[in-house]
Amino acid sequence: MAAFNEVQLEQAFAEFFKKEGYDYVHGENISRDTRDLLIPDYQIF
Repeated sequence: MAAFNEVQLEQAFAEFFKKEGYDYVHGENISRDTRDLLIPDYQIF
């Protein structure tokens, strides 16, 4: 059986959540203060 790597895992979860109706935004595209632990609402920059 082929190895399941981190990239494949992230893609699988992203596709699952998209199918469930959630928006997907890659983490690097979220404008936020990196000191914050939680993101109350995201804005794409």
